[in-house]
Amino acid sequence: MNGYEEKIKDRLFLEVCNAAGREEWDGLAHQQKENLMLVCRLSGYDEKFQRDCGLVTREQMEHWGIEEEVLFQDAWANMFAKRPPLLMDFEDAYGHHYDQNILSMEKKPERIWRTDADFYVLTNNMDHGAVYMMDEATLQKSAEKLDGNLIVLPASIHDVYLMVEREGLDMERLRNGVYGANRAFPEADYLSDEIYRYDRDTHRLSVIPASVQEEQAGMVLS
Repeated sequence: MNGYEEKIKDRLFLEVCNAAGREEWDGLAHQQKENLMLVCRLSGYDEKFQRDCGLVTREQMEHWGIEEEVLFQDAWANMFAKRPPLLMDFEDAYGHHYDQNILSMEKKPERIWRTDADFYVLTNNMDHGAVYMMDEATLQKSAEKLDGNLIVLPASIHDVYLMVEREGLDMERLRNGVYGANRAFPEADYLSDEIYRYDRDTHRLSVIPASVQEEQAGMVLS
């Protein structure tokens, strides 16, 4: 095995962050979707660069002789194996009831089908769980489990809130709520004030523009 496979491959993890104004990140291995950026972190100690837990740069990739596509594939494999996604209703998430992971259930418990269970939390049990909003397979499985298109509300780098798209959602109120909630997070944890929509038929995650949110306030979402 080469040095990458022996020393690096099993120590790769992913993080998601806000991409705005991050010019200093040009040298990093990264993937961008809308205003979010997916980056790769190396856990443990990097002998060549003499540092711990650094974000992976393209210089390091060249040194390892690895392509960016393979790097992210390996990092995703590590995330799923060691920090798998958790989808819970709001109450279970903040009670740390990780055994109530909807993604691993054949059927959701009856209480989660209540109409007043508006919010679900997508995260993991080890921090930086919001990264899973960048994984299409996780969002698709979430949409199938919750039986609808998803409104995705980034809370912080640690988790995101999901709602099932339904009649009467006040998008402007949601947008204001996301903005207000994000002001409580440290700047380093800030993710996005945008509201996203995941379409389970097209498998597409996209920002809902503010003008559209205003037009749809209180109206039926199709």
